[in-house]
Amino acid sequence: MKTFALRIATLLLTAAASVSAGADVLFDNTSAATTSVSLSESYDPWYSDKRFANRIPVGPTPMRIETVQIGVDMFNGLAVEVCDTPTASTTPYVNTCTTFTPDTNAGDLRTFSGSHVVAAGNVAWVVMRNPGVSHPTWTDIKAQEHTDREGLAWTTSNGTQWLTMQQITFAMRVHGTQQPVAGVCGIANGLTLISTIPEGILACTAGTQTAMDTDGYSYTWQCQGTAGGNSAQCSAQRAYSVQTKASGGGAIDAGYIVAAGQKATFNLATPAGYTALASGCNGALAGNVFTTGAIFDDCTVSAVFTSNTYAIVTSATGGMVTCTPNPVPEDGTAHCTAMPNPGYQFTGWLGACQNTGAGTGPCQLTNVTSPQYVSATFEFTTHGISIAPVSGGMVSCTPSPVPHGQTAMCGATPFTDHHFVGWSGDCAGSGSNPSCYFPSVTRPLAISATFAPNTYAIATPATANGTVTCTPNPVTHGQDASCTATPDTGYHFTGWSGDCTGTGACQFTNVTSTRSVSATFALNTYAISITPAAANGAVTCTPNPVTHGQNAS
Repeated sequence: MKTFALRIATLLLTAAASVSAGADVLFDNTSAATTSVSLSESYDPWYSDKRFANRIPVGPTPMRIETVQIGVDMFNGLAVEVCDTPTASTTPYVNTCTTFTPDTNAGDLRTFSGSHVVAAGNVAWVVMRNPGVSHPTWTDIKAQEHTDREGLAWTTSNGTQWLTMQQITFAMRVHGTQQPVAGVCGIANGLTLISTIPEGILACTAGTQTAMDTDGYSYTWQCQGTAGGNSAQCSAQRAYSVQTKASGGGAIDAGYIVAAGQKATFNLATPAGYTALASGCNGALAGNVFTTGAIFDDCTVSAVFTSNTYAIVTSATGGMVTCTPNPVPEDGTAHCTAMPNPGYQFTGWLGACQNTGAGTGPCQLTNVTSPQYVSATFEFTTHGISIAPVSGGMVSCTPSPVPHGQTAMCGATPFTDHHFVGWSGDCAGSGSNPSCYFPSVTRPLAISATFAPNTYAIATPATANGTVTCTPNPVTHGQDASCTATPDTGYHFTGWSGDCTGTGACQFTNVTSTRSVSATFALNTYAISITPAAANGAVTCTPNPVTHGQNAS
């Protein structure tokens, strides 16, 4: 629409030079017509009351329309009426319309005369009818084409329902005279408290508003008349808006409008257990009343209400005390916990938690209405080394118990008749080493050791012509054993050597050391018995006796 408005302004300036003094051309596009549109009142069954109109904006000044000239190609009668409506209207028949009288001149520019005042800011509707004329008789009305679809033409087929014809504007020249408008002050004039600069109808209900003057205490302005209308002097006492806002649970009086240079006061409602702070508008709080400074601008007073809180002071050696929340709101509850440092253990509460019955558990402080002090005691931690009962020896650890993080050494000592076998429990990693070392003890330990009785082997060196066996072998410390000599075939046992002697049984009692036993064996000999000899001769055998396996004759 901006492009079209500029085009209308150009047409007005061009046409104004051709009219008589005191008259204005409101609208003229007659020289821009390039086509024509046929108008007849009825064409059964297509339409029954066809009408055309141009919808022309007037502007901010009332205008009396006196002459309308309409371009035609073929003329078979035409009736014209002028209406005015608000800009939002989509029908011309909102207010009373005025019928304009045609002249008797022929030609392609027909003139219609009358008088109709269009209010400032409204639009003028120039409505065209062809009463009593039915198709195929019509009047051709010239029109300007618009490829941008910003035409001013409208049409109706039944006299009531109007549609825009954006592609054209009917060719016409509209003459009028501007009407005098006296300036009239708006409703802001004379007000004692006005907090915003008056504008629009607040400043002027008629006329043109001048620049606004102010000295900080009042506004002054003029509503200038137009077309010879009188101007009006207007003024209003200036005021400012003082707003309030509150947060945190309390309240403050509502804000209000304050005359320039005056002060405002507001009462605060502070809940029990709360503290109020207020600021803004160059004011100060005294008790529960906030008073602003002299007001020369819009401002806001902010009131903040905070619950009273009380700090819990904590201290401890060997650990840490934590209380949540801290600080504690008025009548609130706090929970305190004790956390020992590595190597320490919590043993009890001191201060405000001492009489709560918390023992060595968490402490709860309820209905807190003053600052509190909480402390805790921590003792250095020691860790015991548990030694399982053992037989055959003894186990000892130094030190025991062990201070947290310190070293400890454990040793396994067998009895005389036993020997150390190995560790179990926390010393299992030491294997068969009788010493177990802990470089940093941070928890209780449990260990055990295994001992076994000593055993002693009975050595039986290899012996020719027989074997020696001892049972049992090896022999448990303090136990008994016996040894047996077994000759090979053809041999016989002849005696013991080593830890057994003679030819008797070899017995060991209460064995407490290793032993060695050996045996000797000799070949058997066999006598050849000779039956008594027969008479007259003798029998002899050589050798006799005969060694086992040897020959004799």
